Amino acid sequence: METIRKGELIELKNIKKHNNIISYEYELSEKLKKYINDNTLTIEYDDNVEDVPDAIMVVPFLCNILPIAWIFDATITVSEIDKSFYESIKDFKKGYMEMYPNMSFLGKLNVKNIIDCKYKGKESLCFFSGGVDAMSTLIEHINEDVITLTLWGADIKTSNENGWKNVKKFIEDNTPGIKNRFVKSTFRDIMNENQLNKVIRKYVKENWWHGFQHGIGLIGHAAPLCYKYKITNVYVASSYTKGQTGVTCASDPTIDNYLKFGSCTKDMRRYVR
Repeated sequence: METIRKGELIELKNIKKHNNIISYEYELSEKLKKYINDNTLTIEYDDNVEDVPDAIMVVPFLCNILPIAWIFDATITVSEIDKSFYESIKDFKKGYMEMYPNMSFLGKLNVKNIIDCKYKGKESLCFFSGGVDAMSTLIEHINEDVITLTLWGADIKTSNENGWKNVKKFIEDNTPGIKNRFVKSTFRDIMNENQLNKVIRKYVKENWWHGFQHGIGLIGHAAPLCYKYKITNVYVASSYTKGQTGVTCASDPTIDNYLKFGSCTKDMRRYVR
């Protein structure tokens, strides 16, 4: 692993909420700035999320920053965290450790307050890209009055407005009667993927996005909406069939199914049948 002195820090200084826009302001040790491009992560929801507590709102930030801390043995400091999420970290971290046995996953998370953010609910949310896997998952759970969530900033860059308009229109045209939610996030923009790739490729034949970020990095964005709308079931389509081996991918049941937040405590990943 590239040498980074002990004591590297990532401190979340503030979570700013303005109607439907959330900004995470954080400070980094100097050497970590080589791998994270900016000191602000911005997420824009369709809905006003000002009433979502910081203990839940911290989830999208940590889902994208934790893998950085693990591979560089850095310490993350946050003020508040949801109890379900906090207790699940060791479990989905284990998925990474088992997937990449040649790498060390260290790091530390310092938290001032652990808060139980459970709620009563029964609604469902389905991550939806418009692809075959996602459509299959949506149809399977259509009787649950499910809403869809599509992320701008994952496969479609936040700078590609025309591409996003086409994706959004396609989804709206092909999901009649379904409540669609769309989220714009800079969660991929803030990563210096070229530099991260150089580090991990010393140990694994992977890239940062596919191998380390996009599973929990995507799912974490659902936490604020799940709290707001009392959603307890989150579904994510799988690109691989059940039992398939020899695949390294951050979006894997050994990782995704152990991610919990609020009252979303069931397995999240659904295999292609």
